[in-house]
Amino acid sequence: MNPDWVLRISAVFVGTVLIAVTAILAAFLTPFAIGTTPIPISWVITVAGIVAGIWVTGYGSGVTLLTGIPALAWFGVMLTLSSKTSEGDLPVVGNWVGYGLLLIGMAAIIVTIAAFVTSTARRIS
Repeated sequence: MNPDWVLRISAVFVGTVLIAVTAILAAFLTPFAIGTTPIPISWVITVAGIVAGIWVTGYGSGVTLLTGIPALAWFGVMLTLSSKTSEGDLPVVGNWVGYGLLLIGMAAIIVTIAAFVTSTARRIS
């Protein structure tokens, strides 16, 4: 019996958890400021987590299509945390840092998946 499927599922799981935890951390760091100046530290955390999670999933599973699963996890976490709760709490702040977080996260997902797909296509041929 070939245990490759266990490693593939583990890689998808690790990549998805990595991106979800990164998204939660970045969402709660959007209001970070020094004095009254907002600091977009969440942008750096988001890009690093997305790149790491997608590459772990892609290389660990060996299946390019599975890199979309961590991306869906990021979208799910961001959708949840950018909506107000019944108490009125909003983790992703509605200013330029929060909007930038959403845009940079989406761009990082697109660029990372595209880079992974093209790099694996070059290795195959």
